[in-house]
Amino acid sequence: MPDAPKQPEPSGALKAIGEGSAALIAFGFVCGWSYLTSYYQTFGLNTLKLDISVPVVATTGLYAMVADESWLAGGLALVVVAGLILIEFVRPRRGILSISAFVVLMASMTAGFSAGHAAANEDKGARSIRLPNVSFAVSAKPEEAPPDCVDVKTYGSMDCKLLLHTDAIYYFFEPVPDTNGGNINLYALSESQILGVHVQHALRQ
Repeated sequence: MPDAPKQPEPSGALKAIGEGSAALIAFGFVCGWSYLTSYYQTFGLNTLKLDISVPVVATTGLYAMVADESWLAGGLALVVVAGLILIEFVRPRRGILSISAFVVLMASMTAGFSAGHAAANEDKGARSIRLPNVSFAVSAKPEEAPPDCVDVKTYGSMDCKLLLHTDAIYYFFEPVPDTNGGNINLYALSESQILGVHVQHALRQ
């Protein structure tokens, strides 16, 4: 029998694009995981115990870099360009490529931690509009004294910020007047306790 025809190998440009995309996803995941870990730890939550999917983590990292008005957006473009150049022209020098990848990952991790902590410090303040305001109507008064945004069989005030809704639990807090100081009391309500949730998003000017 004649030999099966060989499949054409992808060109160098296509391989470079594919490998560059994989590197970008890895970069986004590391930055996103660092960002989310730093962000939620500021509020006292352990990211390892939260149900956050890999696509959400990677998307968060890329969004944080693009949305942040600091050097992260420019740093992302620089890393992508540098990564494509290294993959295309320095392929035989695996040591240089490995060291460069390590440096990029460490830089993305540091940037993620820094950006996450800064965002959390901003969001804990009353003036931040990134997190929505929320109020709850619950079936019975919780054992611990709830904030004013929680009331029995009717909605409370809109004085709380919704931090996260995951694993059938709502995490929320009362913002502090001054973003440079103050303690945060983080509250949690399970969906089984809640009759209704009123979420209010602020519109940017």
